[in-house]
Amino acid sequence: MKSLSLAFIIGLFAGSAIAGELSVLSLYILLVVLLFAGIFFSRENLRTIAFFFAFFVAGILRMTIADVPLHIDGLVEFFEPLRRQLSDGIAHFGISGDENAVVTAMSLGDKSGINPELKHVYSQTGASYVLALSGMHLTIIYFILSWVVMRTMLWLYVVPELLWEKLPVENNLRLRRVIKTFLRLQPSEQLYRNIISFAILLLIWLYVILVGMSPSVVRSAMMLSIYGISRMLFRKHDVITVLALTAFLTLMISPLSLFDVGFQMSYLAVFGIGMYMPRLMQLVYKNDVNWSEDAPTSILGRFLMWVYGSLALSFSAQIMVLPLVLFYFHTLPCYGLVSSLVVSVTAMLIVGLSFAFLTSLFLPFVVVSEALAYMLNAMAHFQNVFLEHVIALPYSVIAGVNINIWQLLIIYVIIFCLSRIAFILMRTR
Repeated sequence: MKSLSLAFIIGLFAGSAIAGELSVLSLYILLVVLLFAGIFFSRENLRTIAFFFAFFVAGILRMTIADVPLHIDGLVEFFEPLRRQLSDGIAHFGISGDENAVVTAMSLGDKSGINPELKHVYSQTGASYVLALSGMHLTIIYFILSWVVMRTMLWLYVVPELLWEKLPVENNLRLRRVIKTFLRLQPSEQLYRNIISFAILLLIWLYVILVGMSPSVVRSAMMLSIYGISRMLFRKHDVITVLALTAFLTLMISPLSLFDVGFQMSYLAVFGIGMYMPRLMQLVYKNDVNWSEDAPTSILGRFLMWVYGSLALSFSAQIMVLPLVLFYFHTLPCYGLVSSLVVSVTAMLIVGLSFAFLTSLFLPFVVVSEALAYMLNAMAHFQNVFLEHVIALPYSVIAGVNINIWQLLIIYVIIFCLSRIAFILMRTR
């Protein structure tokens, strides 16, 4: 499966790189033939080769034809009044200043209120990724919706059956007849779960449109959609495969995204998580398939394992992104790993509280909105003050680091070679 994922990435990138004036019809025919060959080949290596050339042709084809107009501006403008109403609601409940700028950026994707000083603090500490809506924000919202909506709808699913069992027969014949008809027409539990999962994905895409459909948010929504659909179809999925398919779809729509800094950083971060996170967790967990089976039972043990998991996640993402930071921004945040550990927790709480707060604005419970706004303001203030203290530490940032494209490639080659050696040693151990 991972070889097919690499065929996705390498084939598409290589085809996009050498695209020229070729016959579109012949490319389409060759693409279909290669895809069918990749599906029906029995040997894994032949299938991988066929898929590589299929997506190599797809890359050439996509760079040969013109960009597909998406016409999404009108859809984004349709949600502009709602976006403005939510932004005004944040300010109405006392969230102001830098806290308002951070909350608005992390919940609605509007970074216009962030002043240069605050932007400098976040960029120099390596925490600027939390201000741009990305996969982390959407993943938090997706799991909140999955937990709340799925549990609520599954409870409603069993209500008719409970009524049928508990309702007395006397004087309830008509009601029991209605319940019996409803139970006969009721879908199976798995179909019911799939319908709810599909509705959650629709809500995610409505949120993506609400926040302006920035490229990073669209990429993350596509990745979550592929993950959700694979679960509905009972397909085995891993991070690398989902990442490869998302990259393929993104580059088929917009090939020039390959040269976007945000595209490169986000995909390399997820790639690093998919490659290194499982190996790092295997160092402390015996069961590398389901880590929860070996989780410690004590509160202190759970806390320590959570800290280790957060550090492993941050390290896995930064090991692949750090060379790009040196190449594009010429700075090295020395305390990036420690600050990411704290900021990842505060960002998770801010996104969760923001989602609950924005939802409460449509409910008639003002007290709930005021309480959520107070907690949201306090959490955003703590995050800002913490990063200001980090940047004030000695040697917090090393500036003036200049590397060229060849040095960047050499760094990645060294990282992959050392990683390969480490993986072999772990496997033999």
